[in-house]
Amino acid sequence: MNGQRKKKLWSVCRMLLYCLVLIISAGCGGPSMKFQESQSDTELFEHAKTLYEQGEYRSALEYFIYVKENFLRSDYAGLSRFYAGQCYFELEKFDEAVIEYRSFLSFFPNDPNSATAQYRLGVSLFEQALGPDQDQSILQEAFTELLKVAEKYPEDADDVQNAETFLKKVRDRSAEHEYRVARFYRKEKRYKASKNRVLYLMKEYPGTSLYDDALYLLALNYLDLGQKEEGKACLLELLENYPAYEEREKARKRLGDLGEIFIPHSVASSDTAHGNADTSSQEEIPQKEEPIVELSNPETPLSSDSPSGESVGNTALEGYVVLIRDDQVFLNLIREDGVREGMVLEVLRDAKRVGVVRVLEIQEGFSLARIESIESGMTIREDDIVRVLGDE
Repeated sequence: MNGQRKKKLWSVCRMLLYCLVLIISAGCGGPSMKFQESQSDTELFEHAKTLYEQGEYRSALEYFIYVKENFLRSDYAGLSRFYAGQCYFELEKFDEAVIEYRSFLSFFPNDPNSATAQYRLGVSLFEQALGPDQDQSILQEAFTELLKVAEKYPEDADDVQNAETFLKKVRDRSAEHEYRVARFYRKEKRYKASKNRVLYLMKEYPGTSLYDDALYLLALNYLDLGQKEEGKACLLELLENYPAYEEREKARKRLGDLGEIFIPHSVASSDTAHGNADTSSQEEIPQKEEPIVELSNPETPLSSDSPSGESVGNTALEGYVVLIRDDQVFLNLIREDGVREGMVLEVLRDAKRVGVVRVLEIQEGFSLARIESIESGMTIREDDIVRVLGDE
């Protein structure tokens, strides 16, 4: 008797459990189970839009994805892609946002929402760069996408303005990376490598908020390399143009150690105008030259044992990769090192060939080269050694 009761009780429990599973499944089924037959694409999209405007991004996202995947010919297919990207963006899922924005822009480049998608694509890429020590290629990608806002959608004033504002953040983040690398090289007493990195920073990111710090670091590197006039010029520019610089007193002391007394141009001009200038005893004030940050002193060619660029007496042409952008690389080599346009360099890591690059142009502080080939399974990285092979 007890056995029959147990069997009946177990049957009832199984039935209740089965019903519970059905209820839970129905509740979690999402739009694909609830509305596949009962609602049109218009109804689903409008409901998703309402959820989005209410800040219910997770719920709205389910509907937008369902519409774009199940109503491919719908007028809402494109908008659903756009709003899926918007939902991911608000949820800070930037990897997914990038995918949706790119998909939307590839299919609907002239949609009224394309400018916003282009702007947020750039922002999403920027957010993927978690810090200045991460791979900087993603920052360049963000920079490129943000530039496209003004290029492709100049009539969308708000998005253009937002993109221009955000471009400054991208520049500052990139400049911060360069500055940290330059400081690291200086800490390792690799003054030439640090100097070249700062020169690159100042050329590529002239409006960065780190410009004053970079100028002071450049001055210190020049002084440690024995280039006193260049170092002095940097200190004078720093004191003249950045009165609020936090290391100002240190810069003034450095200048004093070089036998220079800094007198602001405004003070000197005022004294002269009122007849107070004592030309017989007043020390001549060096005039600031533009640009002051230049490699004016030829240095010994780079050593084969010195990837940082300091000379140790070996005349072999050798340098290293400073930065990688798409199929081009920036090298720390300059004309005074013996590099010239058309020269072919092999890229090495741990004495193994990584690839081959060809020098395209030589600028102040660095040279630009194109990647000609890469060994199977290899990638060119920052700080890889470059060594001359030949030229055209």
